[in-house]
Amino acid sequence: MGEPFDLYCAASAEPFREGAVVTLDGIDGFFDQYFEAARPGETIRFAVLVGNPSDVPHSIRELEAMPFVTARVVRCDAVGGDVEVLSRTTLGDWCRSIELATQSPTELQSQVPDAPIHELAVQASRDGSAYWRSGVTYWRSLDETSAVGAFLDDSAIRVIVIHTNGVPALVARVNPPIT
Repeated sequence: MGEPFDLYCAASAEPFREGAVVTLDGIDGFFDQYFEAARPGETIRFAVLVGNPSDVPHSIRELEAMPFVTARVVRCDAVGGDVEVLSRTTLGDWCRSIELATQSPTELQSQVPDAPIHELAVQASRDGSAYWRSGVTYWRSLDETSAVGAFLDDSAIRVIVIHTNGVPALVARVNPPIT
């Protein structure tokens, strides 16, 4: 299905420096009871959405430039936790660095039925990248796709899918569609 990751909403990405211990809000920051299922020592990965929950990027460049954090849970309870930042990069760099199995655009479309996956894959094949933003807000729904970015990477297309609220985001690798 792709590689899942989470979104964390914060006023600034500045605190997320490598080696820093940061207190995260498991209710408003992750938009659900995120830390209820976490355990100390667990590694988590998340993109930092700076600003309001509805401030989903408006372009593929903004999406790829989002800060991306890998952290180790130090302490957690039902409402939040402390994490040690192990690394920080951009979402685009992380997406390019991970190994993913390749699937067809049709397979990914079945997993993300509310976004135009096939059309984005065609555009990314032709133009190098593509972006779609639905306009839904985090407060409206618990399970809608809010943005999808696609970009060429070697012989395949990397697709980043951002969902609202409690559904993890994901990155997937698809074959270029035959047009």
